[in-house]
Amino acid sequence: MLAVQFAVFSVGIPLWVVQETEAPRAVVAGAMILNTVLVVAFQVRATRGTHDPRSAARACRTSGLLLAVSCAVIAVSHGLPAAAAALVLLAAVVLQTAGEVLSQAGGWLLSYDLADPAATGAYQGVFNAGSSAGFMVGPAVVTATALAHGPAGWAVPAALFVAAGAAMAPAVRWAERRRPAVQDRS
Repeated sequence: MLAVQFAVFSVGIPLWVVQETEAPRAVVAGAMILNTVLVVAFQVRATRGTHDPRSAARACRTSGLLLAVSCAVIAVSHGLPAAAAALVLLAAVVLQTAGEVLSQAGGWLLSYDLADPAATGAYQGVFNAGSSAGFMVGPAVVTATALAHGPAGWAVPAALFVAAGAAMAPAVRWAERRRPAVQDRS
């Protein structure tokens, strides 16, 4: 469900700027550029903190919190003058991007480290199917909540991100208990 973040960025923010704020439409392009630069600059650094499944789960939990705060910041942009709305939205993009790089760092480590070595391809298929499900439902979630209900509607994706991030640690503990012991092949 953390993959819904991509719909917030690619669908939610552009439509929010145009429909619900006084921010100039150029903010959408600025947001895309800012996100790209920040991802390039920080994605590798974000992976340095994820060295095992538990640290990856913590990265995902932090990601969920950052994504939730970004939703709240987006909501605050409603009704602000153009310049203030633009600055607030760009701040939301910084938070969104921080959440993005952490969720990707944590998610990718988990997708490999929790996989059965004899079935890595199958595990990757399931992982990618789950991400794809988030990509598919994301636009509907964002438009049916945040865009349909104004500032208060941003609470729904925010709550989804907090719940998804918080669920990672117990899910990882469960997966680690169920994982067969890897035999030493040396």
